[in-house]
Amino acid sequence: MNMTQKLHSLYSKLLGIAGLVIFGLVIITSPLKAQQSSEKEQLEPLRSDVGIVGLSANLHWHNYYSPLEDEMNSNTDLKLQFQNIRMLSRHVGIGYKAFANMHITGFFEDFGIGAGALGPMLRYYPFESVRWQPYLQGGALIGLNLALSDPLGANTDEGVRFRTFLRAGLTYKVSNNFGIFLEAGPTWEYDTGLSLDAHALQVDFGIQLFLFN
Repeated sequence: MNMTQKLHSLYSKLLGIAGLVIFGLVIITSPLKAQQSSEKEQLEPLRSDVGIVGLSANLHWHNYYSPLEDEMNSNTDLKLQFQNIRMLSRHVGIGYKAFANMHITGFFEDFGIGAGALGPMLRYYPFESVRWQPYLQGGALIGLNLALSDPLGANTDEGVRFRTFLRAGLTYKVSNNFGIFLEAGPTWEYDTGLSLDAHALQVDFGIQLFLFN
């Protein structure tokens, strides 16, 4: 199997996982949709006075052996992601995205920020939907110590780096001000010479808050 076939196989598996998650969300939220059919409060559509704040967090914990100390240690990694969108119309919104990776060694023996990035993004809603809101999103990031593990397991350098990304997303609005979302899509990473040296397919799941003026 050549490199192209391996990449295609990996992307197909990840897209399959994303599809299963979306299908699960449909099944889980169907009872909520049925119960809300009799609600007095109607859901408001997206329009130019709506702000959207998205939050997601990923927590990873693992043990590792330290030969110098001849003992087992633990490490906890926390990734926090923040998105802020201002709708310009029913279909288009602009904003920014930021994230930071933090690590904790042992029982708060050491704490630090491993990576962080900030950059603009553009979001497009192709349909004037209310409860289910599919969208497309793209943007760019600049940050410190960014490092993607591409399908070949390549390691990237530390320092200032750049990313571009595309996402296909789906939001389910539970109420006028609260919803859950799932995003999936490719990310490309570049060095300071804007030379592409890493890429990955990423999936994010989290909550969204809708702010009406």
